[in-house]
Amino acid sequence: MSDRFVEDWRTLVSQTAPSTRQIISDIVIQHEHDLRQRYGSYLLADPELAELMHAEDIRHEFSGRFVEWVKRLVDPNATAGDLFFTEQHQIGELLARIGFPPHALARSTRKLKLW
Repeated sequence: MSDRFVEDWRTLVSQTAPSTRQIISDIVIQHEHDLRQRYGSYLLADPELAELMHAEDIRHEFSGRFVEWVKRLVDPNATAGDLFFTEQHQIGELLARIGFPPHALARSTRKLKLW
């Protein structure tokens, strides 16, 4: 994992007002179900991903893990950016082992930005 990513994250957090970080966290928590549903729909809409996420329980579990990671990422009390990036890297390695295409994780993050 790149120290640059960790440092960028820490800089972003330090430049963001605590009240703004709290608002972002509250939005994610309040709309957790919607985020999970939209992410599950995204997994189904991509033919390459749908093949891997064909069962409802698999999609539900994966969407849940994604949402939990997002909640930890936007937690207003979070301070250790390296933990998030380490976890993201570990998830990426796990997904690669089951055949999840590397570009899909990046697309997932872009979907989050659009949400």
